[in-house]
Amino acid sequence: MRYGAAIAVVLVAAAAACDSSAMLEPTLDSTESVSAAVAPGGVSHAAGRATITVPDPLIEAKPEEYSFTAIAAGRSGAPSVDAKGQMEFRTHRTAATGGDLRVHAEVVCLAGDPSSAGHARIGAIIRQSSNPTLFPIGSGLIFGVTDRGEGSKGPPDLASSPLTVIIGDGSGAVDEAAVHAYLRGYCQAGVSPAQHPVQNGNIQVKQKG
Repeated sequence: MRYGAAIAVVLVAAAAACDSSAMLEPTLDSTESVSAAVAPGGVSHAAGRATITVPDPLIEAKPEEYSFTAIAAGRSGAPSVDAKGQMEFRTHRTAATGGDLRVHAEVVCLAGDPSSAGHARIGAIIRQSSNPTLFPIGSGLIFGVTDRGEGSKGPPDLASSPLTVIIGDGSGAVDEAAVHAYLRGYCQAGVSPAQHPVQNGNIQVKQKG
């Protein structure tokens, strides 16, 4: 999938479930303090861990798992998409499809949606990658999640598969500044990728106040 002439956005497809024992454990009770900042849509922070299965008409659908924290970090007092946090996913792939993969990313933006309670859009920049050819350092990830309430009897939370954003600088390197700007635009006014029921895990999206 392409967004504009210079932006390649590709689905991060997982061939099997992640090694959950190696995943980070995000929590809204983190030792990192939650500021009084607020993102568009009234969201102050979001965190979660999700296992989802993404249908694919060409190959057998396999579950994938990721975890994240995102905390609004605007300094002006007005709503801002600026955020801090982290996101990580791992996949186990066959050698023919790239082998095992681990990607760790820095969250840079967060926004809610006033028309969709519990929804958040999140953007992150890749800082570590076990396959920098496919997932270059400095490229971006965009994803969306929906908190549908707590309790085992309620509907499952929703989460999208992350999409990768790669923008070149013309010399073969990633233009991280352009990626960052694209992520901010996505958080501010973008459309979340298709979301799927969370089979294992929990999403929390908190409003200010």
